[in-house]
Amino acid sequence: MSDSACAQEVNRDLAPTSLFLFGTENVVRKPLIRLVRWPMFEWFMLTVILANCVTLAMYSNKPGFPESAVGIATQQANVCFIAIFLAEAACKILALGFVLEKHMYLRDGARAAFMPSLSCLHA
Repeated sequence: MSDSACAQEVNRDLAPTSLFLFGTENVVRKPLIRLVRWPMFEWFMLTVILANCVTLAMYSNKPGFPESAVGIATQQANVCFIAIFLAEAACKILALGFVLEKHMYLRDGARAAFMPSLSCLHA
């Protein structure tokens, strides 16, 4: 099988463009496609989600907790988790596209339901 035929086989479930700018062979999009399809990337993100759950469970509404060492550490960890989750979303949106075609980022039902609920929780 030739390289172009192999590339077409791998990219058949991708939208032709991402954000109306980046084709499947674009120098920015191509490595991101490989990254988000890499199994270790998913395992890393699952580990980050688990660690985020642990830090959320450590949080307390008791008076003085936000000023304690554990409170400060959980707040700093939450900032790091937000940065990691934003980077993941950016990579997946650039690699897969956003919403208009099949297999794009928000076409996954779990993400489509999670995004508005996340916005409501933060506000």
